[in-house]
Amino acid sequence: MGSEFKPRTFGTTPFPDWLLDRLMPRLRDVEWRLICVLVRQTLGWQTGDGKPKQSDWLSHSQLRRRTGRSSSAISPAIDFLCRNRLVEIDDGLGEPLRTAFERRRHRGPLFFRLHLERLKHKQKRLRLKKRIHKPGTTINTLTKEAVVCSRKKNAESGNRKSETTQQDWEHIGEVLKKRGGRFNAMDR
Repeated sequence: MGSEFKPRTFGTTPFPDWLLDRLMPRLRDVEWRLICVLVRQTLGWQTGDGKPKQSDWLSHSQLRRRTGRSSSAISPAIDFLCRNRLVEIDDGLGEPLRTAFERRRHRGPLFFRLHLERLKHKQKRLRLKKRIHKPGTTINTLTKEAVVCSRKKNAESGNRKSETTQQDWEHIGEVLKKRGGRFNAMDR
């Protein structure tokens, strides 16, 4: 009777070490979850000849269910992974769908594939493109307070503007009364 641990080979997914060591710390939560789902759906399955699948079609609802995140979080994450060539998406016939517009316009299934050449462990340094932020959003929570404060200041300055606008109209009304309804632009 041996008390040795014998790992099982069934029910596991081969996961490249490089993804865990180098890429995981550089990705956000939803981006990492998408990579994990794609590894499971491709490398976790074998074709008839024993090789791992190269690509798999996934719907947006499947991605929402498998990652546990909303569509509004998944779409920018997919766009980030595609722009950085970590993931490739095509229409099933080999025609790449590189932009979000092309993916939305396509009416058939989307086939997701990890860009394995880009994800090789021998690569020295992977440069990722910046994320696209919507105007008014911030990177860290400390800045959010400043944004909220500046919005309040803008609201206060808007009140001052409305006061000066009201004073301008009052002045125009006085000039019109003096002139009997006629107004010349030089009267201001």
